[in-house]
Amino acid sequence: MTARRRWAWAAAAVAALPLVELVVVLAVGRSIGGWQTLALLVVTSAVGVVVLRREGRATWRAFTAAAADGRAPGTEVADGALVLVGGLLLAVPGFVTDVLGLVFLLPPARPWARRMLQAWAGRGVVRDGPPTVRGGAGRVVEGEVVEPERGPDDEDRPRPGG
Repeated sequence: MTARRRWAWAAAAVAALPLVELVVVLAVGRSIGGWQTLALLVVTSAVGVVVLRREGRATWRAFTAAAADGRAPGTEVADGALVLVGGLLLAVPGFVTDVLGLVFLLPPARPWARRMLQAWAGRGVVRDGPPTVRGGAGRVVEGEVVEPERGPDDEDRPRPGG
């Protein structure tokens, strides 16, 4: 699936989310009652706001501590981002977003969500190693840059490539 198609699916999912939320809220309201549904939505939103405030501070502290220690704050930042997204999803009124938010918040599900986040974020990132050129049909051709030797007469000539 191309990046353009993935973004199109993501945009369609985001556009459909309010309709899905409305259908679920109405179904829950019919099942447990309107006031109880409203109270449940308010409580989950309040919990989401509290989680956002608390975990936002904790994530910032973990990030600065890792940076002060001179190490890359990978796991701390990834977990913090997942908790922040989970809190944000809880703060948004609706039961579908609440379930998704809980997936990001609950520690047993967080490693799975972190792997998904890292896989998504790692797409299209330039990696260290020898330069490669993609040939036809997915073939990878490795190579290296070789500069010609310069003699004493070449001092005033510009180097190739700058």
